[in-house]
Amino acid sequence: AANDELAESHVSMSYVWLCYDWAWEKAERGFRRAIDLSPGSAPAHHWLAWTLLILGRPDAAAAEARAAAELDPLSPIVIARASHILTFAGHLDEGVAMAERALELDPNFAPAWARLGRVHRVMAKFAHAPYAEESTQAEQAFRKALELNPDLPLTHNLYTNFEIEEQGRAREAMVRLLQQAGRHAADPDLLTGLVIACRFCGLLQASLAA
Repeated sequence: AANDELAESHVSMSYVWLCYDWAWEKAERGFRRAIDLSPGSAPAHHWLAWTLLILGRPDAAAAEARAAAELDPLSPIVIARASHILTFAGHLDEGVAMAERALELDPNFAPAWARLGRVHRVMAKFAHAPYAEESTQAEQAFRKALELNPDLPLTHNLYTNFEIEEQGRAREAMVRLLQQAGRHAADPDLLTGLVIACRFCGLLQASLAA
């Protein structure tokens, strides 16, 4: 059981509830207890943001992501993940800015390039900016992420929708993901991308199996 007066203990226990038990309401309570004990805990705000996103409260998640990024301003991991949450919540310009901020800290941090590609892809898809420009920027960011880390499951997942919907390359995406799945058979990012690719290739049963 968590030490009720130790914020770090609540964060650790709530992380288990979030990521392994899928007890999201319980995780939210635990992260909030950690913040009550230690308002400056960046991990508590960070994981509470993910919890709230899962619970369908994107605006609250965005607020927590911003707080985590401000409390841990030198962490490209926290800041790049904040970009993802802000993008999901519809704060696209802020999502770009946060990803670029992560890359200022570490220009070779592949997850930040992957998340930057995702923001530009969303902006292109929903006409928040000139399509050709945003599509090109998305492609460049995804390719940079793959160049830096060819085996990063996150990039392969986020690149899948772009490759299929914007480039019409469903078969190529499926082959790429199957090759990666041979190295990371149980990775949820790869499996998510593989489901999408198989569905677009007309392989319904294969997508359900994945």
